[in-house]
Parts: sequence; C-alpha cells; structure tokens
Amino acid sequence: MTTFVVTFSILLFLLCILENAQTIKTKVTWVNGIAHNLEHMRDGSKPISSRFNADIDFCFNPTSMTTEKDYIGFIGDLSQAGFHKLGKITPEVDSLVEHLRDALDDVGPNGKVIHIAHSQGAIITALATKRLTPEEQSQIEVLTFGGGVALTRSQYPFLSRIVNYYSINDPLLLIVPAASKALKTGFVFSKSTGEQEFVFLTPRIGDPALDHCLTGDTYLEALTWEGMRYQNAYQNVAIRIMRPLILGLATKVIAILLVLRRVVFLFAQKHFMPLTGFVFNFFTTLLRILQDVVEPLRSVILGLMQYLLSIYLSITKQDKFEQVF
Repeated sequence: MTTFVVTFSILLFLLCILENAQTIKTKVTWVNGIAHNLEHMRDGSKPISSRFNADIDFCFNPTSMTTEKDYIGFIGDLSQAGFHKLGKITPEVDSLVEHLRDALDDVGPNGKVIHIAHSQGAIITALATKRLTPEEQSQIEVLTFGGGVALTRSQYPFLSRIVNYYSINDPLLLIVPAASKALKTGFVFSKSTGEQEFVFLTPRIGDPALDHCLTGDTYLEALTWEGMRYQNAYQNVAIRIMRPLILGLATKVIAILLVLRRVVFLFAQKHFMPLTGFVFNFFTTLLRILQDVVEPLRSVILGLMQYLLSIYLSITKQDKFEQVF
C-alpha cells in the first residue's frame, strides 16, 4: 500500500514540474449553453481535457431545464438567451467576466487564455468580452461552437484569436446573420487581418439537435483540431508526451488502490464480521444478566435503607426524614 502511495505522489510531483515547464502559461476555459447542470459540465470537461491535454476550468452557466423533457425550463432558458441577445447584463455575464479575469491572473501578463463558448455561452462571452480591457482581450483566444452570436474581428479587434465553428445544419445559423451570410457567400476570413473567422462543418450525425451538442461527433472533431493546435503552440514535447503517460499511470494506480480496498473490505467482512457479531452478542448478554441481577439487589438495598432509616427516626424521635437535614 505504501509503495502505491509513494508512486502516486511521485507522479503528481512530476506532473506539477511538467505543468510549470511551459514557456507560455495557459489556461483552457469553457462556458456552456442551455440545458446543462454541474454533472453535465464535469462530464463534458473530460473529452475536452483529453483533446487539449490540459485541465479545463469551466464557468457554469446555470440553466432552468432540469431534464430533457422540462419544456417549461426550456422556455425559460430561451427567454434568458433572448435577453442576452438584446444585450442585457445578467449575473451569468458578471460571473464570466470574473472567471476570465481570474484565469488571466493565473496565467500572468504573458500568458494565454483559450476560451471555449458553446451556444448561449457565445452570447454571454460576447457581452463579457466587452467589459474587458483591450490588454485583457489581447490575451484571450475565443472559440465558439454553434454560437448564439458570432464574434468577429471587426467587433472585437483586440482579441488574440477568434474562430466560430458551425455545423451546416445547426439551427442557430437561422438567428446569426453574420454566420449565415458567411456560409452563403463563402467569405469566412476577416477583412482586416485575413484570418479565418468561420469554419463550417459537415454534420456527422445528421440530426440538427445532436450535431449542435458540443461533445457530439461534429463539434468534437473540431475540438480535436483545436486541441492539436493548442498542444503544438503552447506545450513542449515533454508535456505532450509525458502528461498523458503520467495521468494514465496515475489512473492505473488509483484503480489498483480501489481493488485493494475492495479486497481488504471483503477479507474483513468474511473473517472479522463474525467475530464482531460474537463480541456484540456477548456484551448484550452480559448486560442483560447484569440487569437481571442488579434489579433484585436494588430492591433489597432500598428496603434495607428504609429499615435503617426507620430505626434512626425512632431513636431520634423524628417524624419525617426531611427534618434530619
């Protein structure tokens, strides 16, 4: 057991060294769209993390929908997104501003924040970005997937990089004029910088709702491209090779520890539980015997005390016990 603990500690130490070995410190963040709870965020972070070979720091955008069939919650989410679309500043926008600034503080003045925004999250990102200074924006790359708005260089000239990904059957294209125009005309590059602002993807599933999902096959492929670009741009060879190996070994160590814990539990259950039951029964029986013995003795002792007290009262000529005190 000690060997596994030591091994696991060494792996974590090596991982910390590799994280600090990056020439440019970076952080990958993510904000969600509608119909997400915290479990969805944690589960959704895993495929993104594996593709970027980095930890994902998500900003949770609370939504009204509790289940996939919660139509009232769905209408509430659409209403909120509509208000965001009109430019309304809500606590979700404030939360993302704070989240991005915390990420910028973590990476320092020379670092980069790669921010992923999905669906309604792109609208919130657009509003939050306007509240950042030009210097802060210059350290942020924004990647939107099926965004409720498209961020362009003409609107956000200070952002380090902007790419808007859309599946060509994404229903949100109907409400994003800039994206639908780029799809129809083929003009997907920024006029001012020449960089590609729009990438249109062939649907992998064929269902508009499923192809809109960030972790569905369509957008997951784009996340894979972006993850490879991120690793090549910001991670050295040691991190790209060693981090997956270390995390894989750490996962195996944890799995072994869990198996050992299960084995120890089953062994204890088999060999010690009967003994525990015997001890419990022994003390229960002993307590019952003591109770059976003490109850008669208590009656005898009380009777004897009353007899002695009556003798004392008769000698001292006292009528009541209370008068003695």
